[in-house]
Amino acid sequence: MKKPFLIFAFFMLNAVGFSQATEAKYDESLAKSLHADEFGMKKYVFCLLKSGSNTTVSKEESKKLFEGHMANINKLAKEGKLVVAGPFMKNDRNYRGIYIF
Repeated sequence: MKKPFLIFAFFMLNAVGFSQATEAKYDESLAKSLHADEFGMKKYVFCLLKSGSNTTVSKEESKKLFEGHMANINKLAKEGKLVVAGPFMKNDRNYRGIYIF
């Protein structure tokens, strides 16, 4: 457990040092083109998808639901509303995936 923490701490310290070494300048035209606010910040919505408790769905129904899920992801991406979407690996919290809008 100690080794992963040390590796994480090393990368975080390097990231902080790098961010302080490079001076970012506010670019008003870039901020406006990205629909950012007056500080150059843009709001996002973070959504975690979690498995439900209903396990009675047939394979055919499950396949149909998944097709609808993927169609929704593609629709949101084409509309420019979806920044990131993807699945998670198996975990003990039943988290299935992520959306960032």
